[in-house]
Amino acid sequence: MPGQETRSIVASYDIQHYLKFSGGSSYIKVTEINSFDVEREANAYEPEYIDKKTQPTYNLGRTDTIDFEVDAFGPGGAQQEFAKHEDDQNVAVDYVRTCAYDFENGEPASPDALVAKHATAILNMNPLAQEAGSPVRMTGTIVIDSDYDKGTFAESTGTYTPTPAE
Repeated sequence: MPGQETRSIVASYDIQHYLKFSGGSSYIKVTEINSFDVEREANAYEPEYIDKKTQPTYNLGRTDTIDFEVDAFGPGGAQQEFAKHEDDQNVAVDYVRTCAYDFENGEPASPDALVAKHATAILNMNPLAQEAGSPVRMTGTIVIDSDYDKGTFAESTGTYTPTPAE
């Protein structure tokens, strides 16, 4: 049909997650994963009025929580950092989520200018787990503790560049 555009799937591997640990010079890709479950919970205020049948709910903010599981690979990479912090609590990290498709402009993004969201976060690791005949599993939780800012991410250098304020 005339006027129809060709469309394609934006696949799960088009979204990647990166962390920068304290003292690190660049972001480490953390999506050699088995699962990466992102959940957003609204922080709501629900007053109760005696003169209303339908009670209002006001959203005051949100909490983004990411639960993940990754197989242990060595040497280096995110797994080395996860193992270092297995017994630490509330490890401060910088978090970046990238997307290889620019929804705002309706086109794929360049590998060195991926669409990115950045925030500070807290990482908590669980003890290493194992099952007979399987790789060691590392599980943890990342809790976003700031508002997101937006920018671009260069895969080749592992650097995030915020979009300048207008």
